[in-house]
Amino acid sequence: MRELQTFQIVLSNRLRQSLAYISGQQNRVGYYRCLLTIFIIISHIIIAGCSTFNDRFQAKSYFEEANDFFIDGNYMASLKVYEQIIQKYPTAEDRSLFEMGIIYAHPKNDKKDFQKALECFERITREHPESRYRQDSEMMIFYINNVTIKDNMINTQQTQIETLQEKVKIRE
Repeated sequence: MRELQTFQIVLSNRLRQSLAYISGQQNRVGYYRCLLTIFIIISHIIIAGCSTFNDRFQAKSYFEEANDFFIDGNYMASLKVYEQIIQKYPTAEDRSLFEMGIIYAHPKNDKKDFQKALECFERITREHPESRYRQDSEMMIFYINNVTIKDNMINTQQTQIETLQEKVKIRE
């Protein structure tokens, strides 16, 4: 709050100087119109900035809660908190989706689901192309696709081994 007051004081001093220069040739009514217009513009900027800051600040406690659940190994509870964040704070959707994708793909998660992880990461790349999580999401998509391919190869080879073992037993 104190920073906002300081900002307003500095801004008002600079604004007065600028207005004096700009409206030097204008009459008193023009001066007040100009002042009112600038005040309205600055008010909208401040209100928009404060609401975004407020959303991020309030979402921070939710992120901490979700992270605590994750650290404790309670992955489902963590996912629910991230879903709540997406509902309440759409500006934090990209981070929430990234964290959800990590949880779905986490090796210690007994209910891991690579498909859901891929959906989260692909959604970031599709819906949030300017996100700072985009590049990491693209890497995770690459890794998960590779893991899926290798898992399929392992399953195929395991089936082949079992088939060959049965043939060996039959011949003995």
